[in-house]
Amino acid sequence: MEQVRIARKHRRFLTHGRALARVRSAPDTMVHVIDISVGGLAFRYLGDGELGGNTDEIDLFHDENLALGGLPVQAVSDCPLDYGFIPMRRRGLSFGDLTPEQRFALDAFIVNYTEAGRR
Repeated sequence: MEQVRIARKHRRFLTHGRALARVRSAPDTMVHVIDISVGGLAFRYLGDGELGGNTDEIDLFHDENLALGGLPVQAVSDCPLDYGFIPMRRRGLSFGDLTPEQRFALDAFIVNYTEAGRR
């Protein structure tokens, strides 16, 4: 099988510590952020692909403290992860139009809570 690699517009950085997100349409569910860039993020979650809709807003947390909220997002992918009998999935989101304040807070989140800040 031929593999196709698509170049990303923005470099993604692996998160460290407890980088979490809450999808506004599923407020009782916290998910683990895998990686993030200025263009979007990916997270993993338990379930069957029914978490939120295609467009939504998310809040980002680190160690249970709100880092920034109300980020508009669009789902771009949702696929199963192979964790044996546990139904785990990975969802990719792209950010919508961010305010200057949200962009600044997102940049700070990337510097403070990802491998980008450990250089």
